[in-house]
Amino acid sequence: MTVKERTGRKRYVHFNDPASDSVRKLVRILDESRIVHYHGIVAMRIRHTQLPYLRELAADNGIIIDRVSGTLKSLRKKLSDIK
Repeated sequence: MTVKERTGRKRYVHFNDPASDSVRKLVRILDESRIVHYHGIVAMRIRHTQLPYLRELAADNGIIIDRVSGTLKSLRKKLSDIK
């Protein structure tokens, strides 16, 4: 079994308002060590298999997931294209 098979593919999730109380509540539910700061972007690192569960939790709490990407570099590019 390779490392990628064991850990699973990772996804980086960016929220519309990462400083809101509902996002902080969601982070406490999952794990605070999953928050990543990269060139001014605050993102949450999750496994690809956890993405449907995160989307369900976000919908229940009224949180909007802005972007999802496989790498931080591509997430940064997606966010810079918007601005």
